[in-house]
Amino acid sequence: MQQGAGGKGALAIEACGMVTSVGLTAAATCAAIRAGVQGLSDTRFVDSERQPVRAGQVRLERPWRGADKIRRMVTLAAQECLSSVVTTNRVPFVACLSDDLDDDAGDGLFDALAAASGVRLDEASSRILRAGRSSIAFALQGARELLFDRGFDHVLVVAGDSLVTRAAIARLEDEDRLLAADNMDGFLPGEAAAAIVVTRPTRESDLVCLGIGAATEVATIASEEPRRAEGLVAAIRAALAEASLAPEDIDVRVTDLSGEHYYFREAALALSRVVRSGRKEIPLWHPAECIGEVGVAVGPILAGVALTSTRKRYAPGANFLLHLADDGGARAALVLQATRSAHGQ
Repeated sequence: MQQGAGGKGALAIEACGMVTSVGLTAAATCAAIRAGVQGLSDTRFVDSERQPVRAGQVRLERPWRGADKIRRMVTLAAQECLSSVVTTNRVPFVACLSDDLDDDAGDGLFDALAAASGVRLDEASSRILRAGRSSIAFALQGARELLFDRGFDHVLVVAGDSLVTRAAIARLEDEDRLLAADNMDGFLPGEAAAAIVVTRPTRESDLVCLGIGAATEVATIASEEPRRAEGLVAAIRAALAEASLAPEDIDVRVTDLSGEHYYFREAALALSRVVRSGRKEIPLWHPAECIGEVGVAVGPILAGVALTSTRKRYAPGANFLLHLADDGGARAALVLQATRSAHGQ
């Protein structure tokens, strides 16, 4: 079993599933993201200038909306993810949902997942996290406990979110955060769901999470504090330390960046403070340019992009740094590593 420097067990990412505006499966989504296909279109909502708001909309078999649509997207992603998992034991899940969603968004989620998954889910050990984009780090920490302390063989991590709602778009426009002709410092909203299955690593594992880091940023996007990227730097350093890797070992960054200058500047500043050797620029992947800002759902999407690029052998190297930032200040980083056999080394 591989372990990080902190003595905590590494997590193998065994499978992934996705539902996004560019594909209803992980394979379709990752192929579109790799090709730079943008799944953005006009919505039924208009801005203050009476112009249609563009967004990454998911088209399903029925016109689901609200919590029903999020549950449906999550169920489809989990179904795809679990279709390749062979187990006779019960599988707990950790579901990541946004604090902005209605309280009933998690209602019926267990029954929906149990009916569609094809495996026996463990309801008593499952949990729902209400957090932001960084919740993938806390979900994986919970999965680590379930695998190494509670003895489960697999854990399903799911996340779903939608910013393509009247309330979300109105709030974003009030905050001047929507990308528009008169506001280039913004993003296009999106909606998505994603799922990954994690387990204890074996010789057959293709991608392993070696380090998890989390921290808090005081100088949030809404604050007037001097911006030094302290929280993101701390999260990245913690993840690297647990993985026993140096910053110079990272081959590619996969991030939640979606267009706002604040977060791009923060990411650039954090990288300059962490990597000091003057090495060549580390490639930066940010799927939001294709699928829009998808909130909480982005965490498993980033992990799924890393897994797919490893298995398809188009990743620029074996070591991935994933980093995410919440508007409220939470910062998270994950260090993933492809095995030698998966990366063709």
